[in-house]
Amino acid sequence: MLGVLLASSILIQLSGSIVSWYRPYPVWLERGLDPYLLGAEWDLRFSAVAVHLAELFNPASWDLAWLRTLPIVKASFIFPAAIVVFIFACAIILVRFSRDSASSRYGLRAALIVSAMAAVVPIFPGLVQFREDPSAGGNRPEFSAAYRLLSEQVKVGDLVTIDAYGTPIWHFMMNNWTREVPWYSLPFEIPGSSEISESGNGMPSPTVLGLFGKMGTEFTRLWYVSTTDAPDSGLRREVSWLDNELELLARSVFRGQSAVEVSLYAQDETVGTNATSVEGLDHRLEQVGVAWRSAEISILPTNLPGLRSP
Repeated sequence: MLGVLLASSILIQLSGSIVSWYRPYPVWLERGLDPYLLGAEWDLRFSAVAVHLAELFNPASWDLAWLRTLPIVKASFIFPAAIVVFIFACAIILVRFSRDSASSRYGLRAALIVSAMAAVVPIFPGLVQFREDPSAGGNRPEFSAAYRLLSEQVKVGDLVTIDAYGTPIWHFMMNNWTREVPWYSLPFEIPGSSEISESGNGMPSPTVLGLFGKMGTEFTRLWYVSTTDAPDSGLRREVSWLDNELELLARSVFRGQSAVEVSLYAQDETVGTNATSVEGLDHRLEQVGVAWRSAEISILPTNLPGLRSP
């Protein structure tokens, strides 16, 4: 009985770890169930365990970083294979030394060492590999290009905003940003929602306006980074407000799987007088294009004293 309970527990944990966490939602909707109803969490029909167990043997529903990065990092199969080898080695050591009671303690030590290696060795190569994980914003050249520009040009006192929370570029920034300047995520807003309707007249939400209102007091420049992955990107409420209320210094667009737009703003009194010529920016654009071959880039020059090429 204890063995059955242990096996069931392990199976439930495996299904919850391997099967995608959001897989139960389409299954419930297909059955005509509304998982967003108040009190649904107490209804056994909405148990995620049953769906995860049913989908455990369907590889299409698996959500593993190794599988997601396998088409991108060809050597990624080495790490799970190494773990399997370590586990088999551990089992062989235990079986072999268990036959001799005198040497069993040495076998146990060897098994513990192999087990520790199986747990630790794949970690650091795996972390490098998982940087390309699409679920964390990896393998997106347009993100890398925008990040390169942003990280080299940002200064202390700048307000860096990312639109929007939970989108792929948000995951990318969470995993890659190393500058001392903090960045802020704008709310994840869906067109037609009450938050957007209440703001009215195409205005940003009060939360966003409160953050933008710190310009001139706490911050001297504002970076606004948006992507077409955001649900409300087509409304362009934030960028329209910023274009009208602040001075646009420069704008860059990086295209790949999505379009990333990086805009730099400042208050009128912080705008420099030494304007960069269009020819100078065109030359820099050619240099940037060589460094970031996979991203299509366009730059709108205004009064920015100059953008350094990466």
